[in-house]
Order: sequence, then C-alpha cells, then structure tokens
Amino acid sequence: MAAPTADVAAQARDRFVADIEAQARANGHAPAWLAERRAAAAVRFAARGLPSSRDEGWRKTNLQPLARTAFAHGAPVGSVDPAAIARLALPELPGHRLVFVNGVYQAEHSRVGPLDGGARITTLGAAWRDGDAALAAHYGQVAAGADAPFADLNTALAHDGVLVVVPDGVAIEAPIHVVFVGRGGAAPQAHHPRLLVVAGAHSRATIVESYGALQADDVYFTNAVTEIVLAEGAEIDHTKRQLESEAAFHIGALQVRQDGASRFVNHNVALGGRVVRNDVAVRIDARGCDTLLHGLYMGHGEQHIDNHTRLDHDQPGCHSFELYKGVLDGRATAVFTGRIMVHLDAQQTDAVQENRCLLLSGDATIHTQPQLEIFADDVTCTHGASIGELDAVQLNYLRTRGIPPAEAHGILTYAYANEIIERLPVAAVRDELEQLIRSRVRESQRLRD
Repeated sequence: MAAPTADVAAQARDRFVADIEAQARANGHAPAWLAERRAAAAVRFAARGLPSSRDEGWRKTNLQPLARTAFAHGAPVGSVDPAAIARLALPELPGHRLVFVNGVYQAEHSRVGPLDGGARITTLGAAWRDGDAALAAHYGQVAAGADAPFADLNTALAHDGVLVVVPDGVAIEAPIHVVFVGRGGAAPQAHHPRLLVVAGAHSRATIVESYGALQADDVYFTNAVTEIVLAEGAEIDHTKRQLESEAAFHIGALQVRQDGASRFVNHNVALGGRVVRNDVAVRIDARGCDTLLHGLYMGHGEQHIDNHTRLDHDQPGCHSFELYKGVLDGRATAVFTGRIMVHLDAQQTDAVQENRCLLLSGDATIHTQPQLEIFADDVTCTHGASIGELDAVQLNYLRTRGIPPAEAHGILTYAYANEIIERLPVAAVRDELEQLIRSRVRESQRLRD
C-alpha cells in the first residue's frame, strides 16, 4: 500500500490549512495560551503536511482515499435520532456521559452526576471559558511532538471535547463515558474530538471512549486525540470502543504520561472504519509504574486497520504488558507495529509484548513488526508475533463431536477474540462487544456455508 502521491497530499494539506485559517478567524475569543498552541500546531502541520510514502511508519497504510476527499468542517448537525444516539451511548451503562455529534456537544443526550472532592467532568469549551488551570497546564503538552501531523491538525482545529480532572486522593467510582458520533451530510464531514484526563496523586477513574456513526454507510473523518496524565499512585482504566461506519476514516492518537508510580490500563477495540489508524504512546517516567495495553482489531471486507504502539521506559523498576490480537477476514488488511524502548536508566524493567493475528481468509493480510530496543543491562524483556489460521486439531475435535464445520470455525474464532473482551472492566461495554463479535463471527460462518 502506498501513501498519497505528492500532489494529492499537497492538495489535502492546502484544504486543511484553509480550514485552520477559517477557524482561527472564528476563534478570536480563545484564551491567549490556546491561541498560541493552535497557531504553533498549524505551523507544524502546514510545514509537515500529510504523511507520504517516504515515511516508514505509514508506508503500509494507504491514505490516498482520505487525501482525495474534500471534507467539510462545522456543518450544522441538525436533528439527531435519539434511538441512534442511545444505541451508541449504551443507556444501560451507568455513570457519567457526554455526547458529541460531529464535534458538537449534545447536552440533551448527556449527563454528569454529582462529583465529590473537587473532581470535574466538563466540556473543553466550558473549561476554556472558565480559565481552567489544569487545562492550560496540560492541553496539547502530552501529544506535542515533532512528527505528529494528525495530532497537530487536531490541535489546530478542535473546538470542543472533554476535560476530566480527578484531584489528589479522589476516586470517581462510576464510569465516565465519552461518546463521539460521526455523521455524513451533503459533503463528507470531518471532526476532531479531544479528550484530556488529568489524574492527581492516588486518584482513580474508569474512562470509556466511544466512536460510532449515525448511519452505517456515512462518510466522514474522525481525527481524535486523547491525552492522559497520571500522577503518583494514580490509576486510570481506559477503554476505546471504535465502531465507526465502514465508509469512514478514523485516525486516533492516545498519548499518556505516567509521572508517578501509577497504573494505566488501556483496552483498544477496533471493529469499524474503512481506513483506521491507532497510535498509542505511553511515557513511563517514574519508578514503579505498571502499564497494560490490550488490543483487539477485527477486519472484514476491504477494511484496513493500522495499530502503532510505543512504550518508553524511562525509569527503573517498571512493568509493562502488551497483548494485541487481530482477526482478519475477506480482503481485510492490518498493520501492527509495536515498539518498546528501554532507556539507559531504566534498569530492572519487566516488559512483555505480543501480537497474534488470526487469518480467516486467504486474501487477508497482516504486516506485523514487534520492536524491542534496550539500552539498559538489567532487564527482563520479551516480544514476539504469531500469524496463522485456526488450529486444525481443535477444529477436528469439535467436528468429531458433531459440530458442523462452519459452527466449529465460529466457536474457535469467538473464543480467540474474547480473550481480550473478557478483560474489559465495564460490564455493559463487555456484554455489547461480545454480542458484536458473535454477530461478526456468524456473518463469517454464513459466508462459509
């Protein structure tokens, strides 16, 4: 797969730059610090543009369809079907919920209950107007980087999102569900969701971040950035539930900084989207941190799902565990590039990384590249990848018990995928994703019958 040609990429860059300039003119009320960060991100994006075929990290992901599409920004949302929102927002999920459609906050579909200890869950728009100090301190600081064009595009164009602040020693027991909904229109739409979580010392919270479409065939572009900061002893359990339209583009960046002996757990489930890219980067910057990354990606038809992860072990005595599993059918393609960096001072690091991918079709393709770079000499680190079909012995065992071949195929596929789903901490999300996987497996069985 090739990235966009130079001409196509340049035209796409120019369209996005024009959108940035138009939004800058409309955002004269932004605080000075925000205007400065937006302007700096705009300059970086204009200089860098979209990734090209010369970029090692993008050469297996075809951005040509995205680059060729002229996206509209800021179109009126109009009326929204409450039933469609309810389906995506999981009404049975207790706790706090904030819903956005094409980046516009939907107060009538949202709810934030009472919060103790000074905790705050609010929209970015409200936080900007209120002069929130945590927002000014951390917004755009975790995701800043020399080579992050889509994160820069988000910083330049995001006009709303969610801020979660959990003060020292405070636990938000109920899940916080942030729902970003994409919607097509007369022209394909683009929106740039933003989430910032600031977890104080010895605080705790559970975050569910969901992406979906109002219509199964809506064409739109979701360019999402999530920043999470954990202080000493903080615990954040974060789930990303990606159920985009299979005609949509989804590019998401999750950037995490563990500043204290904290615990961060991420569950990344990708089932939707036409072209999907997930970048997950965690900087482990204090002794005694614990970091767990669990991922499941399932592609069929012509879907393409690209997962890039990076764990930077900067300090000694930390543990990380990463397991990503893929299931590909039809002509689906996927990429997994996982890098663990153990820096010079990170002695006694314990790091495990594994990518497994199940190919259900002879036309499906996975490109996997686990990477481990170690600059310390007292570590325990492993990494690996495995790619294959369903186990013939297990299939034969089920068939000898009278189970038809297609059904046996489905049972083993579901069991393989469910190893990730059963780790999800929120029952309503876990139950829904189990049903979606069963449905995807039944579809695969039907095609084989």
